[in-house]
Amino acid sequence: MTAILQQSLSDKQPLHFMLTEVSDDTSEYPFFDVVVPEEISLSMFKTKLGKMISNILGSTSKFGIETISAFPLQGYHTEKKIYIRIRIWNHWDWNKVLKAVCEVGISTASDDLNPTYYYRKVAREERLPLPSWATLSNYFHEYIQGCTYFFQVSVNNYNPINDNEYNNPLISSALLWD
Repeated sequence: MTAILQQSLSDKQPLHFMLTEVSDDTSEYPFFDVVVPEEISLSMFKTKLGKMISNILGSTSKFGIETISAFPLQGYHTEKKIYIRIRIWNHWDWNKVLKAVCEVGISTASDDLNPTYYYRKVAREERLPLPSWATLSNYFHEYIQGCTYFFQVSVNNYNPINDNEYNNPLISSALLWD
C-alpha cells in the first residue's frame, strides 16, 4: 500500500483522503463575522469597528473588513442578514480582537473564541464534510515521519466523495484490513 501511495504522490494524482488532524498553518486568514446592529448605519458601524480594531492591533494593516450577506447560524430565517467579516492576519490577533469585540457587546455570528476549532468554522462556511472521504487534487504534500504526511490544499480542490463512490482499490483494501 505504501508503494501505491508513493506513486500517487509522486505523480500528483488525485488522492482519496480522510481528515484526521487539521493545522492552522494555511494561507487563509482567520476571520469572524459580526452582526450589524439595526439601530446604526452600516457605514457608521464599519468606521467604529475599524477604529476599535486599529486601536487593539496598533495598525490598520493587520486586518481587513468586508460586508457579507448570510443566513444566521441559529434559528430559521427566510432572509439573509448583513454581517461584517473581519479577517485578521494571524490567530493570536484574531483571538485578541474577537475577545475585545465580545467584551463591548458586539454580537458575532458564531462565538468561536477557541482558535483550535477555527477549521470547523471554515468547514461549516464552505460546507465541507470533514469526517468523510474526499478527493484531493492540486495539493502540496510533505513527508514528516513515521508514515505521517502534511497536506495543504485549497477548499476548491477538496471534493467530498458520496457513500456510493468507494470504488478506489486503496480505500477498499485498507478497509478490509481493519
